[in-house]
Amino acid sequence: MVATKTKKVAVSSKRQIAIPKEFFDAIGIEKEIIMELNDGVIHIKPVRTHTDDFSEEILADVLEEGFTGNNILKEFQRRKNMIRPAISQMVKEALASTKPTSLDDLFGDDDED
Repeated sequence: MVATKTKKVAVSSKRQIAIPKEFFDAIGIEKEIIMELNDGVIHIKPVRTHTDDFSEEILADVLEEGFTGNNILKEFQRRKNMIRPAISQMVKEALASTKPTSLDDLFGDDDED
């Protein structure tokens, strides 16, 4: 299950809002966002300026696991939104480690142990 966080945010007289730092960092906002209005709900997504896009791999997994209909899109979006926080966590762990991490340690098969 995906953790949900809620925060009340003030709206200025100019219709401006401030995104809480915790939310800003969690979704990896850089310089721009995309706002999408869907059934009365505003979704905020960061504009990615880098090329670490795993969309094809995520979609293939979602389809292979048997998701259908609207559940395909929901699961795809959920998994894609998990990438940035996961990479950030890996970087934090790597920086905190006293032992250097090799590429094989990061990306090698788990079955080789």
